[in-house]
Amino acid sequence: MKIISSHCDNCGAPLEIPVRARRVTCLFCESVLDVIRTDSVVTTQVIEELRSRIEKTERDLQSIEVREQLRRYDESWAQYRRTFRAHKSEGRVTTKGEAEGMILFGGAIMILGVLVFAFVPPVGAPLLALGIAPLLVGLILRPDAIRYQRARGKFVMGRRRLSEKLKELREDAAPERS
Repeated sequence: MKIISSHCDNCGAPLEIPVRARRVTCLFCESVLDVIRTDSVVTTQVIEELRSRIEKTERDLQSIEVREQLRRYDESWAQYRRTFRAHKSEGRVTTKGEAEGMILFGGAIMILGVLVFAFVPPVGAPLLALGIAPLLVGLILRPDAIRYQRARGKFVMGRRRLSEKLKELREDAAPERS
C-alpha cells in the first residue's frame, strides 16, 4: 500500500496518508482532516474549519436575503402609502385624530353659526358656510386615515419581524467571547 507524507493542518504533526484515503485522523491531536488531491499535490484541511466557513457563508447569505426583503418591504410600503387620499403634499398622511379634529372644528363653527344666525342672520350665515368645509374634509378623510393607521400598524409589525430576524442572524454570526 502506497503512503503519502504530509502534516496535520491543526497541530503540524507528521501524517501518513494512504493513496486512496479521503479522510485521515491525526494521531496526535485527533483532528479529522479531508484529503484534497489535485493532479500534482495532496493537501489536507480540517473538516471542522470547513464546516464553520460553510455555516458563516450560510448566515451571511441569509442576512443578505433578509436585508433585501427589508428593502423591498420598505419600497412597497412607500408606494402603497401614496395611494391614500389623506396624503398631504409634504409627504405626511392625515391622522385619524386630525380628521376628527377637522370634524369637531367644522361642527363647532356651524353650531356657533346657527346660534349667531338666530340673532344676527347676516353674520351667522357666513359662519355656517365656513364650518361646512372642515366638517366635510374631516368626514371624507377620516375613513382613509383609519385605513392608513391600520395599514401602518401592519407594516410596522412586519418590518419589526424582519429586523428581529436580521438581528438574530447578526448575533449568531458574532464570535463568542469568554
